[in-house]
Amino acid sequence: MALDKLEAMQAFCRIIETGSFTQAANKLGIATTTLSGQIQGLENHLGVKLLYRTTRKVSPTADGLAYYQRILPLLSEFDEIHNDLQEQEEVCGLLNVEMPSPVADYLIVPNLPQFTAKYPKLRLEIGSSERVVDLTKERVDCAIRGGVVADENLVAKEIGQMPFCLCATSDYLTNNPPILSLNDLQHHRYLSFKFAATGKQSKILPVDQPPFEPPFQLTFNNAQTYYLGTLAGLGVGYLPKVAAEPYFCSGQLQPILPEQAFYAMPMYFVYPYSGYTPKRVKLFLAWLEELISENPLWQR
Repeated sequence: MALDKLEAMQAFCRIIETGSFTQAANKLGIATTTLSGQIQGLENHLGVKLLYRTTRKVSPTADGLAYYQRILPLLSEFDEIHNDLQEQEEVCGLLNVEMPSPVADYLIVPNLPQFTAKYPKLRLEIGSSERVVDLTKERVDCAIRGGVVADENLVAKEIGQMPFCLCATSDYLTNNPPILSLNDLQHHRYLSFKFAATGKQSKILPVDQPPFEPPFQLTFNNAQTYYLGTLAGLGVGYLPKVAAEPYFCSGQLQPILPEQAFYAMPMYFVYPYSGYTPKRVKLFLAWLEELISENPLWQR
């Protein structure tokens, strides 16, 4: 009986996620009639209607949505416990991680061969963007985030810092007035960055002065495009040091006001709050902390 209820709960979740009895049945590898019977049995057991069903659409009732939100973490935890027992000495399964583009491009991906060599049977799905992902809703195991983490449903551990710097190409600096203070940026082409999730413009954050936002002619909402705009000589960029450092070494970019200290963005490792943390999440966090401890560009 308990196993039947568990299967029915899993089936219900697949229906919510796919929006279709047919697609859910295909994912589960069972007949649609079997799936329909499981849901009917679950509704009878609970004494509530979980789904609205028409010939074209399936959607949860208010009770159904509340039930889904309550049981999804429990089912995920149940799966993780079984996975850990099956893994024993060898870590396997899928680890789904989200992170900002600079973290993926300049920290994780260049060093990832170390991690994959250590855990060859672990599959990774890495998402990188400036979007803030809902971990529970999108079934993401963990994420790296910059800035303050306000979501009380997440466990957040600070793992490092992302320092920033002002820079531009040599050609741009040669052909424009000297920059001797932040106020001089008022007379320069400053490249602004807009966060796609919030629509807010980024600000320059000097340690000893209020936040500073010079007027801008160009703005970007993708990190790599922003870096390319700076490299193209479009104006002055405010970049993470990890992104600028290779171009300082090659001479393609020059630091501006290098003696000026800027606040570093705190970086956090986050994962959904529950009584159980998957082994693969713990291992990835341990590897990440060691990696950052060896890399001064990711420290204040």
